[in-house]
Amino acid sequence: MRRFSLAVIALALACASPAQAQQWTAEQQEVLDFITGCWDAWVGALADETPDAFYETCRQDEDVLFWWTEDGAPNGKSAVYRNWKYWRKVDVDWADMRPIAVNIFGDVAIVYLYGYWIANTPDGPVTTEAKRTEVFQRRDQGWTFIGAQATPATPADAEPYQ
Repeated sequence: MRRFSLAVIALALACASPAQAQQWTAEQQEVLDFITGCWDAWVGALADETPDAFYETCRQDEDVLFWWTEDGAPNGKSAVYRNWKYWRKVDVDWADMRPIAVNIFGDVAIVYLYGYWIANTPDGPVTTEAKRTEVFQRRDQGWTFIGAQATPATPADAEPYQ
């Protein structure tokens, strides 16, 4: 049994995520910085009740879609305006992101990451985790958000947002 346990530990260490010691190129870091700016702008827009400020900071294609898998279908830009009162009730801050991979193919970047958000609920702050895939296209003014998907890591991670 001990030999089996040591083999499992050795295998786990050999398969450790490369993201733990990941070094990003300048181009990859530029995409990650753009995501950080978008997430900061989202939190700021919620606090200031200014959805337009979010879009001014976080360039997005007119046909951008975001699919939070707890929703029945992807939502576009108009959903933010349509659901602004709902989003204002969800008091959130982002806590951290853990990028797993930043793949750049010409003018398109696909980012795989974990996002950590703090939902400030009536019972106190709750940290939630989501697995995210975000897609960007390089355009004249820099990176532009063109699509994303996010899934709560566990059912409990979706609770504060329901």
